[in-house]
Amino acid sequence: MGTRWIQIGRQRCQVETGTSNDDFWDRFESKTWEPHTVPILETFLTRDTAYLDVGAWIGPTVLAGAALSRHCYAFEPDPTAFRALSKHVALNSHVAERCTLYQQCIAIRSGKVSLGNRSVSQGGDSMSSLLVTDGPGSWEVDATTLGEVIAREQIHDCGFIKMDIEGGEIEVLPNIANLLRVLKPTLYLSLHPEYFPNPQSDMQGIADALSNYPYLYSITMQPISLDQLMHQDSLEGFFEVVATDRGPRSLENSPWADFARTWQSQPIERVRAKAVASLQDGMRQLERAHQKAMQSGNRSGQREVAATIHRLSQSTSQLHSTVLHDVVQADEDIAAALQSWRRHPPNIS
Repeated sequence: MGTRWIQIGRQRCQVETGTSNDDFWDRFESKTWEPHTVPILETFLTRDTAYLDVGAWIGPTVLAGAALSRHCYAFEPDPTAFRALSKHVALNSHVAERCTLYQQCIAIRSGKVSLGNRSVSQGGDSMSSLLVTDGPGSWEVDATTLGEVIAREQIHDCGFIKMDIEGGEIEVLPNIANLLRVLKPTLYLSLHPEYFPNPQSDMQGIADALSNYPYLYSITMQPISLDQLMHQDSLEGFFEVVATDRGPRSLENSPWADFARTWQSQPIERVRAKAVASLQDGMRQLERAHQKAMQSGNRSGQREVAATIHRLSQSTSQLHSTVLHDVVQADEDIAAALQSWRRHPPNIS
């Protein structure tokens, strides 16, 4: 294993190479992975407020955000992901000096909880969740509450929370509604209604927790309402929202606004080409995983196929939640292939 330098916003950071995450860092640097995320962090993080990263995974949002904030408190319970996160923070002294890592999940009470993974037994793929009880991998992990962390660390200046916990938000967010009302941090929230046991009532609990925020935006900075969260289209797939007390006028000259203007001004043909290329690349990954599984003749190969299918499902849902909705709908050949793989995965024994 070695290291490489990548550009993250206005800074350069080192990341580990020779691991299963190499492809992710390629996508991160080429801005084909969540190109809105760094501009959102650059818009809301300040050197005089704290940043809480709940579901830090291997560290892209920690590397991007720690140097922009007074201090970053990052939480990642998945043991495989936490090892990579710790390595990446240690490789970057300017991040390490402003960061505290916790191998814990944020839950509704402290203690031991079960964490599971839908796709891979060893974890590390960003999909581990408190909601998974019957996946190929599960672990007992330490849990704490956000209120306990804030009290213990004496965080009086919590200005920004990023939360991406693969469906666990249905339990955590209603539990911290009062804390959000008092501290009023900007909340960058990933929602996973496809995983919710009861999508309508679970989303209602989330909408209630967000009701104290005067402004709610999509990732392309379009205002959205709590009623839109309850719409049927929002109860499927995955999407992200930003809840804040900052109105559109205060965001006009922000990095996020620059991203949104650039994104929305792209000719539809160019946007379509990017979407198709992304999904076609995913299908090629799936084909390679299938070939590897067939050659190896064991169950681990099938789990790799399942993990790749899940990643493609997330990518498709992400695209559907943006201005690319009609574009993805038009690519019936890719959508049909994906559906076929999801419904009839290869039988590998």
